[in-house]
Amino acid sequence: MITDIEQETNDFDWFFTDGNAVGHVASGGGKLPPSVARSVNGLNILQNYFNGLPTNSDVIVNIQSRTTNDDHLMSFADMAKKGLYSFDKTHLGKPYDTAYHLIAKPGQAIQFKTLPEEIKEILINSRYIDSFGSIIDVKDVT
Repeated sequence: MITDIEQETNDFDWFFTDGNAVGHVASGGGKLPPSVARSVNGLNILQNYFNGLPTNSDVIVNIQSRTTNDDHLMSFADMAKKGLYSFDKTHLGKPYDTAYHLIAKPGQAIQFKTLPEEIKEILINSRYIDSFGSIIDVKDVT
């Protein structure tokens, strides 16, 4: 279990799905969804898997995020190059605010159904109830 103090003092990379595509989120010291916070092992498995993927996609940067500095943008673009939609915390310093905004999206998204079973079993616990199709903001992940 990741404690509230750990969540508020760390920037965790966590992952979720809409059942079709995969999203990456930088928590920015924010509260993690219970499905993520309850399993450090699950989070580590997902981080290792997605960080280890090769790049295979073009990146589309959210126009509203282009003012972000290059180093900051690069970490989100790197995840999008691996086929993930990549989000950042909208309101830093507000740990219980669960709003995130899209920084970069892949030209070609990874499909949930093509993931290894172990990854799908962990990832399905953090499900976004809408589609990533036209998503800009994420507010609730179960």
